[in-house]
This record gives sequence, C-alpha cells and structure tokens, in this order.
Amino acid sequence: MKFAIPGYNRDVPKQKTVLVFGTFDGLHPGHEHFLKRARKYGDRLVVAVGQDAAVQALKGHPPQNTLAVRIAALRASGLADRVIPADRFLGTWRSVARIRPDVIVLGYDQKFLGRALRQALPALPCQPKIISLRSAHHPGQYHSSLLGKRIHAPRPHTCPASRTVP
Repeated sequence: MKFAIPGYNRDVPKQKTVLVFGTFDGLHPGHEHFLKRARKYGDRLVVAVGQDAAVQALKGHPPQNTLAVRIAALRASGLADRVIPADRFLGTWRSVARIRPDVIVLGYDQKFLGRALRQALPALPCQPKIISLRSAHHPGQYHSSLLGKRIHAPRPHTCPASRTVP
C-alpha cells in the first residue's frame, strides 16, 4: 500500500529561502538594489521588517513610517515573495526560527546584526548561511538617513523570472 502526502512531490527540489532584515523606512533605489541582490542567493525572498520598538532601540529614534505602511510598501513593490514583521524585541531571533531560512543576507551597514546573529546561531533550530554584502548602491545618495523618509511610490518588479547579476 502506498501512502501519498498531499502537495508533496519528491521530484521537485526544495526551494532555497533567503531572509533579510531591515527597517525599510521610505523604500528607495538602495533598498531595491539590496533586495534584488539578496534574491540571487535563493529561490524565495522573505523580508523581515523591523518593528517600531526594535528600530527605536537600535537606531535611537522611531521610524518615520509605521510598520504597517513599511510592510505595505514592500508588498506593493513586488520585490519580495513574503514580507513579515520582524521580532518585537532585539535578540530573540523568532523570525529566523519561524522562517528557517537557508541563507540570511545582510546589508553593508548591518555589521552589528551580523555579529549578534553569528553568536546566536548555535542555539537556533536552523543553521543558515550568513552572507554580508560588502557594497551598496550609491550609499552616499541612497540611505534612509539621508533621504526624506516618506514612502516613495513603489516600482513594480517587472521581471520576476529573471535573476541575472547586473
């Protein structure tokens, strides 16, 4: 007797999940560049958007836009397959435990996050590869701290099947 698991096909390879973290307070071309680069490390991109209290604790000031507005802008952009609120408190790593990514991609300015994550990794239920991007798309021009932080009109992601490196 054969047993079938609905929705499971062992001939289909497991999708590689990439997780990124960020505040995304005013979506700009630098964010777009970061998300497109992160997507190249897997098949599915999940974005964990920083909760207001965590952003306040990390940056010393609250985000200009609410969590709901920042999540809506990312979802509307089409740059991610899934957008979730990140952990409410720093250092709990519940997002990582819940998503169980294969890869976590960090931005050029997330060195503190990288150190904390690497320390916490042995206690986590998964062991994702951590990739730190070393460069940014015009960091002197496109950084949320330099821009007015109102949400920019999202650009639709025009070619979801294309993942070529620029």
